Amino acid sequence: MTIKNLISIILDESNTARDSINSKRLSELEQLMRKHGLSTIENSNTLFEMNSISSIELGLLSLPFNSKLQIKKVYNIILIYADSENWEIREYAGSSLCEFLRFHFREYKKKLIDLRQSSSENLRRCVVLGLKYLGKYRTLGISSEILEILEYYFDDPSDYVKRNLGQFAIGDSLIIYDTEGTKRLLNKLHLSDNPIVRWNVAMVFSAAASCRVADWGVFTLLRYLNDIDKQVRNAAIKGLKNIYIRKPEFQTQIRLGITGHSQIQIFSESQLKFIKNDI
Repeated sequence: MTIKNLISIILDESNTARDSINSKRLSELEQLMRKHGLSTIENSNTLFEMNSISSIELGLLSLPFNSKLQIKKVYNIILIYADSENWEIREYAGSSLCEFLRFHFREYKKKLIDLRQSSSENLRRCVVLGLKYLGKYRTLGISSEILEILEYYFDDPSDYVKRNLGQFAIGDSLIIYDTEGTKRLLNKLHLSDNPIVRWNVAMVFSAAASCRVADWGVFTLLRYLNDIDKQVRNAAIKGLKNIYIRKPEFQTQIRLGITGHSQIQIFSESQLKFIKNDI
């Protein structure tokens, strides 16, 4: 197996309509590259120069993440493609950042915090995405530090970042891998003066795994029904619906909390449909 062989495979197998290969096949090719010692900056650059979606994605997957000698080059390459105009490439950049951080988290922790000030929402979102994936590596023992970094992003105004933070990075990842640590963070943030922070807290409970802390969630979300910010109130209803469906033992508390709300009319019929038969 050589880099020329891989280029031929990419050219032969790329879907001409989308100029891409499916993720499973890309993963197989990445494993082949590592097996044959082809995971180098030079070979990744060769793939990048092909300038197809698949070649760039494979180039990102096969970067030498554990290399101490090329640490800065690898990091900079990830950031370049994290700001790509192509959303699929941005997804692979997020995955690549996770793999990079498995080996170099402590050296790059401050840089991840500093990226909160980046003018690029793509880069800020890449940090959130990479940390989401990194959370599953419990054996690294860094979940508290991951949460510490994510806290800086809770007030990010970008919709692109917001969509990937509360519900995704926290509700679909960190709350699973560090439930108590995540609960402490949410408890710290839930009374924030910033409605974006409160919205992110509420959106955590739109994810299935958030039911691990349903008791705290129901209490907080019912309080959020009185929030001055409409988006926070709507996120609270969404979270309550999720818990209502998944955790029957909380249905009475949720139903009474909503139906007893002094301004229930501010919520639409479609929002309250999940308890319609009980109203």
